[in-house]
Amino acid sequence: MKINLSKKELEKTYRLLDTKEINMSVADLLFSTFEEKEFFKGSNLPEEYYQKLLQFWGVPSDDIEELEILEKWVKSSVSPLNHGFFANNLYFNTIKPTPKKIGNYRLEYIDFKAYQPFSLDDIQVDDKDFFLERSPLSYFTSDESYLALSYQGEVWMSITPNEINTMKPHIDEAKGNVLVLGLGLGYYPFMISEKVDVKEITIVELDQNIIDLFKSELLPLFPHKDKIRIIKGDAIQYLKNNKSHYDYVFADLWHNPEDGLPLYLKIKEIEKQYKNTKFQYWLEISLLAMLRRCLLTVYEEALQGYGDKDYQKANNDIDRIINSLYFKTKNITINSYDDIYNLLRDESLLRLI
Repeated sequence: MKINLSKKELEKTYRLLDTKEINMSVADLLFSTFEEKEFFKGSNLPEEYYQKLLQFWGVPSDDIEELEILEKWVKSSVSPLNHGFFANNLYFNTIKPTPKKIGNYRLEYIDFKAYQPFSLDDIQVDDKDFFLERSPLSYFTSDESYLALSYQGEVWMSITPNEINTMKPHIDEAKGNVLVLGLGLGYYPFMISEKVDVKEITIVELDQNIIDLFKSELLPLFPHKDKIRIIKGDAIQYLKNNKSHYDYVFADLWHNPEDGLPLYLKIKEIEKQYKNTKFQYWLEISLLAMLRRCLLTVYEEALQGYGDKDYQKANNDIDRIINSLYFKTKNITINSYDDIYNLLRDESLLRLI
């Protein structure tokens, strides 16, 4: 990346780098472990709850800069979730398996404790405000149970408000012959199987234990189980070798954006060989936000004079992604803030993949 900026334009781009760092710091706070759930009890109103969050995080009342940041990034995104959120959901009304232990797995119901903070939806990115990221945060005012699958005592898969909300657009869009990459607890396949315009659902899942559990405990409860076909295999390899036509593909192979970005980029590359098939990805806004952070790292290192020799080795997947972005953008010249801003927009990021 070749940078040719005036001092004024350069200072403006520093706001992008500052915002990236704050985005990451605030995300660390929001996804910290909230074990002291009793601390938040009784904070029914969003303003009260937000003040409790500040206390929990130990933000000094006289730290004006930190308070301004958290007010802008967090305060407007905090809201309670109505009692009955799960009870009013079609999956939870229909799929009521008996808790059961199968090998090292346990199908069970666990609780969101009253006032326990959790992420409600995918992040919201404000590209007009230096790509500021807000993460909607919510809480129940009473204990609420939800279905989960534990592996050796640790929650491995679950159906939470975040998953329900983030999957809704992809449920609404699905139609025809649908391919689902990743099985989980079958929430997405169940919801789209209820749609008249979804004719067939093929699910690719690598873990035979998950397939067996799903077939024995969950699939029998599906009203439209006849629509569903399960293939044991690696989703990436299946996509590469597939000869069938699908109208819609939904990828859900990751637990979070951190482990999902490398898989997302692999599937996006394979997507190019599919014609007349719509691909959608769970948490794509967050995945693109992570990719944007990687590109901003390349920009920051360009300011520091990094060159080809600095991008020859990689210690992890993120390093490999940064290295790839460097070589894809090394001949791009940044003459203004608008140049780097446009390069960071979703449309440009997708063209770089």
